[in-house]
Order: sequence, then structure tokens, then C-alpha cells
Amino acid sequence: MSGIGATGALLGAPINLAAQTTRVRRNIADPSSSGQDIQALRSAISNMRSRNDSLSLETQRQIHQIYVGQHGTWRFLPWHRRQLAAFESIVSALSGKADFALPYWDYQQTPNLPSWLFDDPVFGASSRNASALTDIAARRWGWETRVARVFQDPFTVFAGSPARAGSVEAYGHNLVHGAIGGDMGRPSSAPLDPLFWMHHANVDRVWTTWHDATSPSYLHSFQNEVIDGFVGPSGSLPPVFAGQIIDAAALGYTYDKPYPFPVFNTSPGLASPGKKRVESSRDSWFVPSPVGGQRTAEIELPSSLLQNLRGDSEGLLDLDARGEIRLGLMGLAGKVIKLIARAPNGGRSGLPDPSPVTLLASYAYVHEPEDDQHRTHQEHGIGFRFQNELVNLIGTSKGPVILTASTIGVDDQELESPPPILKLSASFELIGHELQDVEP
Repeated sequence: MSGIGATGALLGAPINLAAQTTRVRRNIADPSSSGQDIQALRSAISNMRSRNDSLSLETQRQIHQIYVGQHGTWRFLPWHRRQLAAFESIVSALSGKADFALPYWDYQQTPNLPSWLFDDPVFGASSRNASALTDIAARRWGWETRVARVFQDPFTVFAGSPARAGSVEAYGHNLVHGAIGGDMGRPSSAPLDPLFWMHHANVDRVWTTWHDATSPSYLHSFQNEVIDGFVGPSGSLPPVFAGQIIDAAALGYTYDKPYPFPVFNTSPGLASPGKKRVESSRDSWFVPSPVGGQRTAEIELPSSLLQNLRGDSEGLLDLDARGEIRLGLMGLAGKVIKLIARAPNGGRSGLPDPSPVTLLASYAYVHEPEDDQHRTHQEHGIGFRFQNELVNLIGTSKGPVILTASTIGVDDQELESPPPILKLSASFELIGHELQDVEP
């Protein structure tokens, strides 16, 4: 992919760092195929822990600790892809396995961490708040029922924007780091845990699957992002443009299987037999919260939106609703960003009062600035997209529906000094349909 980007910079052609034989990243759940790579990884990490040069594990920790926009931004995916490829080349050199490929851990398929990650003196040396008995998927799902919609999300929802995390980072990646905790719970220490590399290989696999399935159109400004600061077996690696590594094959690897879960891929409404739904109207609303900086932020859904949805007895309306929360970085790391919807006036006639609905919860896996001066000026943004639970709450309730954003502890406890919510905003688009006969 080449051309002039929106910023005016010249995009380079796709690089080809691939060896003649493409490396295949395999699932750790299948030791018969990934066993040799696991052994090579064990050998290399043991070596890297004993070194004090550029090939040390401490160097990898420092690279990840230095904030260069690798979290909370669309740089997340290409930055970590480049880091994984660089680490992979170091492991290959130190282990002597020329075709080494990072094995990946798919927590949805294998929700319990393998016991060898704890029993082995190399893999078990890292601190973790999880054990081999911990169901990581259940712990993650207990917080949040979204990941990325792998076969449906558009680019800015999936990957984010220059100042906002995308869904694959905020809901899939972050919460696994929080569920494991220990070294994995902090950007400054996560690469010390071998599980970091296997988790991120799976995140990269999600991107690869989405890329192959959706044939996305990447914004030129994203393609022009410079990804730099990594080392390989022979020293510093040259910078690359994000647009040069959007295809994993450019870095010489592939995956044994694509990501199998189309998680939360919603289906369009069903029409009556012999009928089809044809779009007939669109109405839009944008609702920002008042000036932020408080412990919580609230917005009330437009009354006309509620009236239309509650009167939709034939199911001819679809709601496309999305928004953004922005927070200050002071004290944010390790907290959970939560958004709930509630109907304070209770249920509609004959229906019980609906309980508040959690619309999102995202573990704040962020870099906190070390000096207070920058803490007060830097922000963290997270985007969200509503799903059927909001429509269900609207349909079963009466009166206003209110969205409330706040931060809580990882165990759902209230915080004495929560990080301030700087902004909460949401846009709503109501798409109307009419039923037409299906031509024979």
C-alpha cells in the first residue's frame, strides 16, 4: 500500500521482513504443534533474564514502559505488532530455532491458564493474581460482555482514533491484563511475564482475522503513524510506517487458525415471511454531558428518542448509538471505567422496575505520567457502542433514561478519590424501516 497520506507524508511500500519460510504462530492449547516453540521461548526468556544488554528482558520492559502512544490510541495495534515481531526475532536468535513463532493464548477457547505457566521455574517466575484454577474468561465476562465485533466493526470502532482506544484494546486486551494482575496489570512491568507475549500474539491474531475478513480501508493518517524504538538481535531496528505492517505477512508470520469467535456480531431485525425491511428514515441526536471534572458524569437520553422506541410495536426501528468517555490520568491506572443506564421512574405498566444496566466496563490499562504537571494535562479516551441491553431497558421502562459514567475498583468497590470524568457524550441514530413484499 502506497500513496500520499492525508498528512502529506509519503507512505512507504509494504515492507517484507519475511524469511523465505513463513513462521506459523500456534495455539498453546495444542502442545503437539506449539511445544517446540514453547521450549524455545522458555530457553530464550531464561537467557534474556540473565543479560544486561539490548537483548535482555529488562530492555523489553523499558521499551514498553516508555509511553509513545502504544495504549489508548490507534497506535496500539501496529506498535505491539512491531514489538512482537522484534521480540520473536530475538527469541529465534537466542534459542537457535530459526522458524520460531510466538505461540498465542486464546483465553476464550482456553479460559484457565495452563498449569505449566505456574509450575515451570521460567514461566512461573512472574507475579500474578490469577492461578491455574482461575477462569479468566468468566472473570473478564463478569466485568464486560463486549470484545470487538471481529467481522463487523469499522476501523475507528475496532482500532480507535489518535486519542481514543478501540474496542479490541479496551474490552478484549485491557480486561485480560486486569484479570491476571501482578506484572500483567501494569504497562511498566507486563513484558516481564511470558504470558504478556502469548496474550498479545492472540490480540494480534484478532487484528489479522478482522483485517482479512473486512478488507478495511485504513485512514491515511493512521498509515502515516511512525512505529519506532525497537531492537532486534543485531541492534536497533529502523522505523516503519503503520501502513507498511497492516498485513502480518510483511513481518514474516501467519497464524495456524483465524480467530474463531465473531463475538457479539448482531443480526439485522427479522421481517415477516414474504416481507423485507427497507430503510425509510433516519433521525439523529447528539448529547454531551455538562462540563466535566466531577466524580461522575451523566447524560439523559432525548425524550423524542425514547418516545419513538417505546412506540415501535412492529420492530421497524434500529438504534445505532455510540459515544465517548474522557478521563484525566491522575490515579486512573488499574481502575475500571464503568457506564450504566438506569430508568429512575421504574417499569412500564404491568412490568417490574428494571435494574440498572451496565453498558460497559473497561480496565484502565494506561501509562500514568510520572510528574504531576503532565498528569493534569493528559487524558484517556475510550469509545463505546451500545447494544440491545439499552434498547431493552428503554422498552421496559417509563420516564427518563440516564447514562452515568464513573470509575470503580477492580472488585466493583467505590473509590474514595476516583479519577475525574472530563467528558461523556453520546450520539444516537434511529433508523426507520418499512415492510415491502419480497418479489418472487
